[in-house]
Amino acid sequence: MRSSAVRLGRLCATAGAVLALAACGAGASSTTTAGSTAGSSSGAASSSTSAASPSSTPGSEMPVSTPTSQPAATGPSSGPMLWPFTDAAGVAAWKAATSPGAADAWHLDAGQTGLHFVRDFLGYAELDRVTSTAGSTTDAVVGVGSIVEGTKAATAGLLRLTRASDQDPWEVLGTQDADLTVTVPTSGQTVTSPLTVSGTITGVDEAIAVALRSPASATVLGQISGIGAGGTQQPWTASVPFTAPSGTTVTIAVSTGGHLQAVERFAVTGAVVR
Repeated sequence: MRSSAVRLGRLCATAGAVLALAACGAGASSTTTAGSTAGSSSGAASSSTSAASPSSTPGSEMPVSTPTSQPAATGPSSGPMLWPFTDAAGVAAWKAATSPGAADAWHLDAGQTGLHFVRDFLGYAELDRVTSTAGSTTDAVVGVGSIVEGTKAATAGLLRLTRASDQDPWEVLGTQDADLTVTVPTSGQTVTSPLTVSGTITGVDEAIAVALRSPASATVLGQISGIGAGGTQQPWTASVPFTAPSGTTVTIAVSTGGHLQAVERFAVTGAVVR
């Protein structure tokens, strides 16, 4: 009887010890879990910080700009008429005086008008061919250039032309610019003498020339040459004195060359004398 009581007491003691150990184990398990949770929270905070960094980085970047080597996305019909006529009256007079097959019927061909413009008006005699054409029956972009290094056709400039209908003469408005640009004055801007002309150029050992012309004058209104420049999209500027009556539409022609021929690239815009 007594031995049974002893065995019962030992069993109770063992059960109590087991319960105590279980309680301690549960406490340790909770602490580990809390530690893991704390570690997870710390990791979550770290992940949150990492996630925040990428989202903030784009916000700190400068907006991506269009490459300067590509022409501005303006329509070919923008800007004042530069050549061969500068107003609607000149267009009407030509239409009234011209018959089909006449010697000046080239006015109805965008490419031929572009060639006459660079050769006869600007005096770029080396540019003797159309290198590309694009557009519609009333708006066109015409590449003009020449053969260089034997057989290679090189484009010196892209002319923008427009006309009211397929019965009207083509009008030169300016150029689409890339490596050689004119940014000042803007197309159609009113100007006075001396005229500040500026832009950018990409090239090596360039010599820029600026000439101001008008269909109303047989001579150059003003010019300057020998402006040294070079690099990638490097700015250039010139101050050109000129003489012209108020209201005159002035063609501003900028060119560079001297490596293979006198005019290798050119850019054109127009302004109106105040």
